[in-house]
Amino acid sequence: MKYLILISALFVFISASSQVSDSMEVETMRSLVLQFNNDAAASVLPDFTAEDLAGKTYTNNIVRNGKVTFINLWFVSCPPCIAEIPNLNRLYDMMKDSPDFQFFAITWESEANAKEAIQKYDIHFPVLLTSGREALKLTFGRGFPADIVLDKEGKMRSILSGGSLNPGAGFELYWKQEIEKLLKGDSPISVSKPVNSSGNKSGIVFIDSLLKIQSLDALLNYFKGQSLFIDLWASWCLPCRQEFNSKNSVGSFLSKHEIVQLFISIDNPYAEQIWKSLIYEYKLNGYHLLAGAELSKDLKQKIYKNEAIDIPRYIIVKNGKIVELNAFRPSDDQKLLKQLTEKLL
Repeated sequence: MKYLILISALFVFISASSQVSDSMEVETMRSLVLQFNNDAAASVLPDFTAEDLAGKTYTNNIVRNGKVTFINLWFVSCPPCIAEIPNLNRLYDMMKDSPDFQFFAITWESEANAKEAIQKYDIHFPVLLTSGREALKLTFGRGFPADIVLDKEGKMRSILSGGSLNPGAGFELYWKQEIEKLLKGDSPISVSKPVNSSGNKSGIVFIDSLLKIQSLDALLNYFKGQSLFIDLWASWCLPCRQEFNSKNSVGSFLSKHEIVQLFISIDNPYAEQIWKSLIYEYKLNGYHLLAGAELSKDLKQKIYKNEAIDIPRYIIVKNGKIVELNAFRPSDDQKLLKQLTEKLL
């Protein structure tokens, strides 16, 4: 699985691959949607303005008119956005005849690029054009593609950011089920309570990095030549979060050998509360920093050689020097433990 991010506040996208059956895929999506809804469920979609290809203007009123609404946010150079189009076509075709349902795909592409994509990818559903800033706002600072379902009052009931390069039929099956629940008057997603961080802070250390740490060298110097296991992630990166479930044996190894575990998030700064909430939820003991624009730029240059950033990414540092730029994942378990032993002990 490779997650691609352009280091910019506006251009963020992810990709992943899936080989689960349709029923398993539905359950996986349901679980991931629930994880994303702590801060967004039951919220009203932020104010926005968009236009269709005929020049008609749309605002929040389109999602407050008594219809269940499905919104997809996408752009052409986002591989998982494009990979979802056949699934979105099928979902739209299944639901379009319902008088109480509406579907919009919102992009910040130019009119010419949007028209070319509609023809090239045989897009069936309505496409609206907006600015990059507006599109990012509608995702609540998460990645692309983003799929959102709103109830008849315009309140958000489901949101999932990121997508697969090979989405299965479980994609449209999941969203069809959630839409049909709302059409019947049911709420598909129960609003989760905020994560309680009290009593959960021991072992979790936040670094005030936005002002103090703006380069990889400054980061390594911060730890004064110590050995580190670095986890590069983001709150909207689904595989990153799935890897957190495999951290126990690795965490024990790192603790035993006094190796620092450092989690670096490349979330947008205004997603700080979501970032911290997930750290407490997954009980990620170790050091945490939210990378600012300068640090993210430096990471892209020195770790990724100015290529697109892929996450999750794991880096091993010995005595202040990088000895492995692309380590095994925690889910690889024994392979990672062997690698850590060879590189650090």
